Amino acid sequence: MKKILLFVFYALLITSSLHAKKGFWGVSSSESLAVSVNKNNVDKHIAKCEKESNARSCAGLLIYFNELGDSEIKVDLLLLMKAKLYGIKSCSMGVPRTCIILNLLQQKLDIYGRNAMIDEIALHSADEYRKMAYDISKEACEEGEPSMCGFFSYLHEETDEAVYKEYRAKNLELGKKSCDNGNATECIYTASLFKEDVLDKDKDIKSPEYHELKKKATLIYINRAKNDKTEDIYEYVRAADAYLEGKYVKRDVEKYFSNLVYGCIKGSGEACVNFAKTYTKDGMAGENKDIYAQYMTMAVDIFTKGCEKGESKECRNMAEVYGEGKFLGKNDEMKKRYEILERFAIEKECNDGIEKSCSVVSMLYKYGMDGREKNTLKAALFSARGCKSGGVFLCDSIANILER
Repeated sequence: MKKILLFVFYALLITSSLHAKKGFWGVSSSESLAVSVNKNNVDKHIAKCEKESNARSCAGLLIYFNELGDSEIKVDLLLLMKAKLYGIKSCSMGVPRTCIILNLLQQKLDIYGRNAMIDEIALHSADEYRKMAYDISKEACEEGEPSMCGFFSYLHEETDEAVYKEYRAKNLELGKKSCDNGNATECIYTASLFKEDVLDKDKDIKSPEYHELKKKATLIYINRAKNDKTEDIYEYVRAADAYLEGKYVKRDVEKYFSNLVYGCIKGSGEACVNFAKTYTKDGMAGENKDIYAQYMTMAVDIFTKGCEKGESKECRNMAEVYGEGKFLGKNDEMKKRYEILERFAIEKECNDGIEKSCSVVSMLYKYGMDGREKNTLKAALFSARGCKSGGVFLCDSIANILER
């Protein structure tokens, strides 16, 4: 396997160097070939890559550390991880073939790091992981976190009806209180408790309490956007959607557009895209290609810069722009590039302690979704990391995986 991976690795390098006029991403080869890095100049190129964002130095470092970490004598996972970091940087800068080399490098890391993954997962037994889920959720509930009361209730649904009912009632009580204090997320979460089925649509739900909580959430988003006090830039889009839908506030297309424009100016690429698409949609504000191009350009700029900073959501948005093809033209190679960057970015977010990202990655590996092969070991690994970051659902998830 090692020889096959090395063969493909070098074949790709040779192929990329043979592009006389245009590189893999449409960049001229003279501008994009990796520099030759060795032990005498490695520090210089590390500085050029990290401080000057020199793409050729980053690509050279990817090759140098990959070869150094995978010698005939031994495999050094730390050096391969270093190669991976420089690979992500050079891939994000559009250096030809580095995204594909990065994927091959990840395959090597998966093979060589299998025992390390198993060791990390096996730090705790299934019973210990489940106990962590119980302890963390109960403690957080006692400290006033409504959703944690809900999760503690869920853990007892089939084993202790009295505890289940007690903590579900606490979930509702604290959730409503938090909603009244301006927590829109808790308004929505608490409203979901009144659904008979998770797939129910708003129009199918008869509970007045459900709609009361959803209305409170809507008004919180609208007021925060109006007073420029949003906790999340995406709240401008939520406020805009509320005005367009007209369910909990009076429908107002002008306010819909104004919230999108302001959200776009404040840095929400999604707001820019939504404005560009709906402003030029028949039956609303008429066709205007210049406006469409202006706001899509702003969106692409936000997505690109965010992806370069390692924000997985923005990498995914860029992949969607190239996949759709309406603005920049359909480009499967660029779409693949941003999908690769999104993959590495979201896994890094998990490793950095963002529990939500761990949950997403674990699910993708568990079911083999979004370009990932089904891999129970990696699903367990990211669940373990999310559990370590305080994700009680993931503590329970890995306990279930280990018990199978």
